[in-house]
Amino acid sequence: MISITKQFKFALLICCSTFIFQQTQAHGKLYPHPIDAPQIESQALKDSVLSGDVKAYNRLKILYTKQLRASEREIIFYSLFMANKYHYAPAYFDVYTCLWQAFNGGKYAELWDMTHFDPKSKKMALYYLKQSAALGNKQAIYILNKQ
Repeated sequence: MISITKQFKFALLICCSTFIFQQTQAHGKLYPHPIDAPQIESQALKDSVLSGDVKAYNRLKILYTKQLRASEREIIFYSLFMANKYHYAPAYFDVYTCLWQAFNGGKYAELWDMTHFDPKSKKMALYYLKQSAALGNKQAIYILNKQ
């Protein structure tokens, strides 16, 4: 029997792959501004994030959201990595917000509104939110208190 963690990782891989494929098909390219793509693809930056470098992780988030004007959802791989391997509280919260954005589809809603989640996804999102709160993330604590 496949464990829930393996099922989650597989489902997340499929979702991310589908999203990237849809973005590529819709725009004819993966990056909105190709000139910035080499900065994101820098092997040194990736290696830094994958080795637990918090500054590199935050720089990568800025590159995605500000310079590339991409959705925060696109950082989910690195957020999952930093959360699961290095227990970085902001990364746990970033996983929650990535999932929240994906399920709300750009519709206006409060960050604690989880009405669009299916039960399994809601449980997963709450896990990351609670982990972030347990590590002292004030935003996560606030959202949990609102639920």
